[in-house]
Amino acid sequence: MSKYHLTRQGFLGSATLPNISRTGSQDAAVLLLGSGTNGSTTIIDSSVNNFTVNRFGSTQISTAQFPTGMSSSILFNGTTDYLSINANTAFNINSGDFTIELWVYPTVNKSFSSIIGAWAQTGVTGDNWLIGSTSGNLEFFWNNFSNSSRFLNGGTLSLNTWTAVAVTRTGNTFRIWRNGTFIASGTSGNNSGTAPLTVAWYGSFTTANRLQGYISNVRIIKGLSLYTASSNYTPPSLPLANNVPATISNNIYGLYQNY
Repeated sequence: MSKYHLTRQGFLGSATLPNISRTGSQDAAVLLLGSGTNGSTTIIDSSVNNFTVNRFGSTQISTAQFPTGMSSSILFNGTTDYLSINANTAFNINSGDFTIELWVYPTVNKSFSSIIGAWAQTGVTGDNWLIGSTSGNLEFFWNNFSNSSRFLNGGTLSLNTWTAVAVTRTGNTFRIWRNGTFIASGTSGNNSGTAPLTVAWYGSFTTANRLQGYISNVRIIKGLSLYTASSNYTPPSLPLANNVPATISNNIYGLYQNY
């Protein structure tokens, strides 16, 4: 059974399903789908928390580019644009399991581009976490690693292409994927602190490090690692769901097309 991805409608075809064991349900702590009309400056958090999303620069909804399953995304110009959500324990992933995933479409390779993070704005040491890219190379920073040290890295973010990125923590094991392809893992007992969530920039970096491109379907789940094996998986269809389905056991998570 594990080689099939099932939906409510039937088989999607051969795929590798995530290995998880879960009874109950889990809501997303943050969910930024990027839905809306072209040019809209209203960015909504569709999670149960319904956080206020602070918009900077000309950040807006765009229908120019969007991943399959969507009709719009969030456009960032790479100079003045970014989003933030004020610090809150609801998305402070701290010491427990978590899942961070999103779809990104970079249009310019920079020496460094911030994609999403909750990073201490000291510019000295990383007290929290950050996903970014160096010259198109995907990277994940974690607590107690200096700004020049990448905790996990590998996998290219191709220009003008949608890429699914996922990072999880299961116990003290961290993993990162690109388009469902497993890239790397690492172990750390360090925990994160509380900081604002920012998308397309982080305050300890210069404006030159802001992402130029599009982002869609940002989802942070606190307390649950959706992808727990160091192997490939099939990214879920879009839009991402706010609530993880109940009564899940090993290798049947794929019975739900949107998770």
